[in-house]
Amino acid sequence: MARSHRRNGSGPRAAALLGALVVTGAATFGSAASSGAQASGMSGTAFGHYTNVGLFGGPLGANGPAPMVTLPENGAEPALVATEPSAQAVYGPAKIFGGRWPPNLAAAPPSGPISVSVKGKPGAGGSVTSTADIALFSKPLPVQCDGEPGGSTNCTAPGGFGPNPPTEGDSLHSECTASASGTTGTTRLVNAILATATDPEGDPINEEPVPDNPPVNYTRTGQLTNVGDNFKIVYNEQIREPNGALTVNAVHMSLLGPIAVGEQILGQVRCSANGPLSPGISAPPSTTSAPATSAPAPSSRSVLPLVVGGAVALAALAGFVVWGRRRGAAKGAGAPDAPT
Repeated sequence: MARSHRRNGSGPRAAALLGALVVTGAATFGSAASSGAQASGMSGTAFGHYTNVGLFGGPLGANGPAPMVTLPENGAEPALVATEPSAQAVYGPAKIFGGRWPPNLAAAPPSGPISVSVKGKPGAGGSVTSTADIALFSKPLPVQCDGEPGGSTNCTAPGGFGPNPPTEGDSLHSECTASASGTTGTTRLVNAILATATDPEGDPINEEPVPDNPPVNYTRTGQLTNVGDNFKIVYNEQIREPNGALTVNAVHMSLLGPIAVGEQILGQVRCSANGPLSPGISAPPSTTSAPATSAPAPSSRSVLPLVVGGAVALAALAGFVVWGRRRGAAKGAGAPDAPT
């Protein structure tokens, strides 16, 4: 279903979003462990967001994983919890991770609050549970409309996760539990949408709702059409290791280029009842490249199409004219500050 979003708010919001009612049914993975076995070792981790992206053939730069918790060897009851009030991942002019993007804002705002937890009891009859959540702000964040100096400040940023394109939603929750009887995992989304294409100005089109309880490994593909960048997104990605350990990624986006290449993971939880987890990215990845920063982003709505500004800047070094996309970019609009 197509829609046209304009920064001046003239385009209507698409109506085809899922209702806020959360259905609690969960897709599960069963482990190879038998119900009569005793757990030989509990392991668990969780993090909220991780982005590792390179632009124009350059090196990858990691942002996250954060916030993050790991189950101690002797377990943890009550749960260990880590939080961030909001977060964003910005690569040059491109905001790859942030929050929902209302049509009256010139730049993508930050995500909503992020919380991760892990709890577990080792030994016979023990179990481990990991959770990750990204939510709306309890009170929307006041921000400046359209990014124009001296403009109205009556706009708000809702939080949640995004921006769209290619995907955003009010909230996400991922969870896994492991015990001697097996492992289970689930992902729950609220009002999530996906845009599989963009118009010439980078606004999302061909939008579709994402199930509140997506099937295991629910995979969608699309293109940021105005620049030709391709992507693949797996919702409720579930990966089981030979020892029965389970990894659940609420959202796993692969950026396939040609401009932006890398990945983003939102809401990763991992659980094992049979010893240590494999390294994966549950430990911060090794990288020698410069990390992403929270630099201001220009006003083009599209996430990856924002990278076009970087390409133009490179052309400027060869004597070409630098140009800004949309009026907010020309006026140096930046992303709103995250709440403290």
